[in-house]
Amino acid sequence: MAPMQPSTAVNLALPAGHAALLHPPGRRGVAAVAQGGSHWQEVAVPVSELPAHVENMAGRPDTYLSMQSFLGWRRILRVAELGAAYVDLDYHRTPKWAGSHPGWVADAVLRAIDDEELPAPSFVMSTGRGLLTVWLHDFVPRAALPRWSAIQRHLADALDQFGADPRALDAARVFRLAGTENTRAQAIVRPIYVAGSGSPPWRWDFDDLAREVLPLQRTELISLRARRAAGSAAGRGSMPARRLTAATYWEAVLADLQRLLAHRWAGTLPSGQRDSWLFVACVAMSWIAPPFVLRREFRALAQEVGGWPAGEADSRMGAVFRRAEAAVAGRTVEWNGRAVDPRYRLRAATIVEALRVTPAEMCAAGLRVLVDRDVARKHAAERQRTHRQRAGVQERSAYESAAAARATAAAALRAAGMSWAQVAAHLELPSPDAARVLASRAAAP
Repeated sequence: MAPMQPSTAVNLALPAGHAALLHPPGRRGVAAVAQGGSHWQEVAVPVSELPAHVENMAGRPDTYLSMQSFLGWRRILRVAELGAAYVDLDYHRTPKWAGSHPGWVADAVLRAIDDEELPAPSFVMSTGRGLLTVWLHDFVPRAALPRWSAIQRHLADALDQFGADPRALDAARVFRLAGTENTRAQAIVRPIYVAGSGSPPWRWDFDDLAREVLPLQRTELISLRARRAAGSAAGRGSMPARRLTAATYWEAVLADLQRLLAHRWAGTLPSGQRDSWLFVACVAMSWIAPPFVLRREFRALAQEVGGWPAGEADSRMGAVFRRAEAAVAGRTVEWNGRAVDPRYRLRAATIVEALRVTPAEMCAAGLRVLVDRDVARKHAAERQRTHRQRAGVQERSAYESAAAARATAAAALRAAGMSWAQVAAHLELPSPDAARVLASRAAAP
């Protein structure tokens, strides 16, 4: 198993401790705190104020806390940082475990995780009618959402026998706050297992967690390295390392749409500009969110940036929703004689044309995917330059400047009366001839 890092020492049984563990000091964004019951009430609380906000909530009925932090209201599109993977286990709905003591079920869950050779969870919370199994990890940006979602699905599949809820896997989910009451079960929400008894729960390195949960990644990485090595040995140079999957491509498109929205329209779509932008956004979301989450998230987005009510959003994007549902059901469509995923596909060039994105906007808004060839080449050159700098490779201009300075120094030392042997020794050159050649470059026009 990969190494883990200890989290901050907190009392996980209390609301403030639970909040501080999920959202420690220094985390970006706000957390959502919600009150259930007959009327759902939700507030966005800055992470720095969260422990104080929930400190006196022990015993309060049906109170919830978001697992991730957000830049504004609780939406997948507004995720600031991902910091935990989780699976909600409705074991009371399963024939085998219904009516069982939560401690027995938790023991069985931990054994199943161990049998599957999966990482141990950081803690397991008894929520009154189920269990919430949580893997804390270091904070990663929303760009990691495709990999994070794959981790979620794999963990849920592994715990399916315990009633893993497939509708509770998205990044905008809230769960019950420790120390509060589940009124339906008449039970207090409490931790039932904490990794490392007597010490704080563990927080995984996200890359390590992904490698442990998604073992295929490890195999693919080894295979990729082997292919690159073979290509290099054959004189073909290294193979491209930057490749987007469908999910990462659409996450990148979504990020670019948000950058364009902020740059061109200051966050709100004007009349006449809504249809194209929202259609592309809905298509992008259909590749990274399950259909039931897609509909909820898109309605909120369409209302926020375009003023569309839920009915209009459903009507205008009905085809996108239906295709997303068909994809989840395993249906395909024929394209060029092949059976393919029924969800819409849009090339970056098509989106650029539809939204009339100019090269100036591409650069000013910092777009990464929705760019033309010239800007794409510029980005590639920047990545290559950054890679070379990280690898310690000196830029040509810097190299030439340093070489010219050494040549000038060699000529100056010779003019001061040193022999070529002395110049070579002073500049740590291999021979007097090397000193003579170096000085001649300073004299050359």
